[in-house]
Amino acid sequence: MIVLVLAGRSWDGVVVPCDFAVTVDGTDLEVSTLLVDAVEVPETASSIRILATPTSGTFWEDEFDLVLIADEIAATVAHQAKVAVTAETVAGLTIVRADLTVSRVRDASAKAREQLTRNPAKRLGKPDSLGEIASRGDFPPDYWALPDRPGTRFIDAARPLAGNLVNTTVADAIGTDVECLVFEVAGVKVPRLIAVSWPASLLREDKSNPTPFLVYYHPGTGQNVGAGFYVGGGLDPYPWNFDFCYFVMFAYQWYALDPLTESPYSKGIPFQIAAGGKNVVSVIPCNAPVGNEFGSFGDAASIEAVLLEIQAAMFRRAGVATPPSTLGRTAASAFSSGNNFLAAMLSAPKNRAHHFITDVLQEVYFFDPPGNLVDDVTAAALGWSGAPDTGRRVALYANAVHNAHAKLLGRAAPAAPFIESPSSARTAAVTSIDTWRATVDSVTGTKHPSWGFDETHQVISAMMLTHAIATSGF
Repeated sequence: MIVLVLAGRSWDGVVVPCDFAVTVDGTDLEVSTLLVDAVEVPETASSIRILATPTSGTFWEDEFDLVLIADEIAATVAHQAKVAVTAETVAGLTIVRADLTVSRVRDASAKAREQLTRNPAKRLGKPDSLGEIASRGDFPPDYWALPDRPGTRFIDAARPLAGNLVNTTVADAIGTDVECLVFEVAGVKVPRLIAVSWPASLLREDKSNPTPFLVYYHPGTGQNVGAGFYVGGGLDPYPWNFDFCYFVMFAYQWYALDPLTESPYSKGIPFQIAAGGKNVVSVIPCNAPVGNEFGSFGDAASIEAVLLEIQAAMFRRAGVATPPSTLGRTAASAFSSGNNFLAAMLSAPKNRAHHFITDVLQEVYFFDPPGNLVDDVTAAALGWSGAPDTGRRVALYANAVHNAHAKLLGRAAPAAPFIESPSSARTAAVTSIDTWRATVDSVTGTKHPSWGFDETHQVISAMMLTHAIATSGF
């Protein structure tokens, strides 16, 4: 006789109470819950399927496949990274213990990709026009993946300025160089979805180092509801509609078009990271148009817990059962009004003493905060970082000079444009409307009189992350 004892566990081995359903060769067996969760498995069995349903609601239900071969139970190859099996025989009774790893995150890429096919035909009663996203014929993708973008312009991080121009270089952005997917988080209202991009060259092996992360805060979604985005107009509720899946997540992972010469509205975060020459995993929490748009990603402990879950899930995808137990060097960044949410996270009293903030988070990048927020968000970052000799880095990329630039530089800011780092822990940069317009004119050989604030605001985030990553401590 074989007795199979079942236990649910988190990635780090902590017991997660579960209800279990067991099917052996297609037949449901009764699970005893008297002292432990256990089931008697016939020695003639071949296949065993276990459904584990966590009782807390903060972990996802999951299925596990095992096989019985020559009186030994083992996980199938596909499930070995999430099942640990041990056995002992006492007085002719074989007791097999199966520890089943359940997770707070699950792959929702297929469902998120499906939303990319559902762009509303009208917004506020008018025809919707998003021609740029389909202009190359590779949108929507067959699955949640990045199409190649050969000949993309990136900032030349080694020499970012040439007189009054932004200095750029052309490189091929290869989609298969990064694994992209969407995770759904259990037990939280916001963010329900998180877009992840993992460089293929960042290996997941038994003794890999802790993973380096970049958490990127998208601009507030509530500010666009009045224009017919995210809510209403036939859109399904958060987070399962085109707007959340495209504008918050996919548009920030891919480049619809070249960011400088054609459109700066998509951000190519993993492409920018690759151009910066570093292996960093990017994480984009999907914010909702509610009072606290980023929900649990305003809390340091919650951010750390979810990043550890993502790290563990990605290692299991690579067949590795034991992920690193800690996180690697981590950065946080934001664009536009997203900077306000990032600054609030940094300055919240409940976060200031948490070791994610004091030890794990080492870099903060602000991409063109609204003018009225620049000084405040930079002050929040400097309050977090302390003196430059702490090694915590603060970088500010803006379209105009503010008092914050002098505080970062330790002296009066020079005339724009400038990108200066008085130490490895400080970067202050101003690239103005005139600078970007002149750059586009120079690259294309065509005058662009319509280039203005909006284009400059967008292109700073669409290109300057490359400089932040290239000059980072990663």
